[in-house]
Amino acid sequence: MSQKEAYNRMIMSLTRSVMLLMSIAVAVFVFTNTSDAFSNTNNEIVSLASYPTDGAILGDIDSDDQKFIIKLKNENKTFEKTLTSSGQFFFKGIEPGEYDVIIQSTSDKNNQIKYEDVTILKGEVTALGINEL
Repeated sequence: MSQKEAYNRMIMSLTRSVMLLMSIAVAVFVFTNTSDAFSNTNNEIVSLASYPTDGAILGDIDSDDQKFIIKLKNENKTFEKTLTSSGQFFFKGIEPGEYDVIIQSTSDKNNQIKYEDVTILKGEVTALGINEL
């Protein structure tokens, strides 16, 4: 790999990292958008409908492959997405609990990363960071 190619790859990796951090910041803002419910001093009834009941997970894939399958599985549910070249993934509306996360290349089924017992918490975003395949 030439020095220019290495430099370009580093810039792409940094760009993805910044984009991932921005995605995390936006997701955290969306999921933690609280009102003045905690400063309610008039003993008014406060609706719980505005509080999140689910969680989310996000991450980024750094690979030369162009397509990936991401699966979240537990004993009750399976969520699956196919990604193209952007490499970023975001699942929202996930019930809290423990999940296995599998990131797999569509061109080579043996090229995969598996995370076991990833915890999804209510109202929070779980970040898997940058994953190299």
